[in-house]
Amino acid sequence: MTRWNKGKEDELTLSAYDGYWGGWNRPHYNTIKYRVVPDPERAYSMLRRGEASFVDRLDPELFARAQAAPGLRTSDRPSFSTAVMLFNTASGPLKDIRVRKAVQKAVPYRGIVKALGGSVMPASGVVPEGLLGHMPNRVPEQDLATATRLLRQAGYGPGGKPLRLVLTYGEGEADEEVLARRLRKALAALNVTLEVRGMRWNAQWELGKKRGQDIFVMYWWPDYADGYSYFGQVFHSANPPVMNLSYLNDQQLDAMLDTVPELTVTDKPAAQRVYERATARVLDQRAAAAMPWVVKSRRAFLGGIQGYDDNPAYPDVVFVYDLKPSG
Repeated sequence: MTRWNKGKEDELTLSAYDGYWGGWNRPHYNTIKYRVVPDPERAYSMLRRGEASFVDRLDPELFARAQAAPGLRTSDRPSFSTAVMLFNTASGPLKDIRVRKAVQKAVPYRGIVKALGGSVMPASGVVPEGLLGHMPNRVPEQDLATATRLLRQAGYGPGGKPLRLVLTYGEGEADEEVLARRLRKALAALNVTLEVRGMRWNAQWELGKKRGQDIFVMYWWPDYADGYSYFGQVFHSANPPVMNLSYLNDQQLDAMLDTVPELTVTDKPAAQRVYERATARVLDQRAAAAMPWVVKSRRAFLGGIQGYDDNPAYPDVVFVYDLKPSG
């Protein structure tokens, strides 16, 4: 690292390390600068002027402009990064599974995906497409009639006791903000008030580990290209909780999941069947979460750059060593 300006626009500058084991026997970038530009329009303008070489995650309008712009190339691929809504199964109103299922059913899945344009795609199950454990026919749908019935069974809903829930999400995450806003509107019609708090990750996580919210919204992507990373980290029992921020303590689910690593090597069809049972356990029988979308990686970069490839597991990472500079 050459320079780190914490909190500044020109936050990070990296320089090539001469002793790197991979060697430098072909064209490489010697210096890489990372700039924090929250305004997508400004970031795209910088790219068009040649002040930036690469822009991450363009909205639908900007991506369409980039596709038609001379001198630019684009990449549009599904990632393994999934938006996750984790419900507090341990305390508060969502300890009641009827209320958790009602919130699941109230989420306007199609409307959110449509509002976010081509930057996301519907989630199906817990594990995204491309990994063992994916279930292609589990795309969720909004069902306000069922949500209303469940809330009334729990004493809430239209004509019942008012219900207040707290949702936390990542400050500055525009897509998560769309989710929070649309869910708040859907729940308001059911006599449920949703308090929405955008928080910096460390503060959100610390609050989550103290069970300080009803709904914890975050992104999850695998530590390694395996479906077990979604279940073992997020839904396996953990006390104190680290990433299991639904606070599930389900010995039956744990026993299922503990068989998967060996089966993945010895009997993949059996491992797939375990994943399918685990998915039903998490989303249906325990209603511990909702999965609203999977991120699509939509980038634009200067046309002369060669060697770029998306990594679906780490969509925010660019392996610059593999890039060949333009010119």
